[in-house]
Amino acid sequence: MILFGTTGKSVGLALLLLSIHYVSIHIYSYWCVPLSMYGLLESIFTVASPPCTLLLSISSKSQELYTAAWVAMGVAAVSLIGRLWSGKNS
Repeated sequence: MILFGTTGKSVGLALLLLSIHYVSIHIYSYWCVPLSMYGLLESIFTVASPPCTLLLSISSKSQELYTAAWVAMGVAAVSLIGRLWSGKNS
């Protein structure tokens, strides 16, 4: 029972981080670097703005945390498999 609760929270956290990353990237591309020739010129002024810098920082940190969450879940899974394999359940 505890395993499924912890696993659910871990996967939920990973999905939350992925959602934050997804949304911040799309807002950044819409506001800061629009996909057009005008957007190329507009981005000269918008990329260094505080909102765009914040969005880029959020997307970078959420990606780092997302990766770390999956690495931690992988290590936990390997540890659990190792404990089950050796017969030590506690």
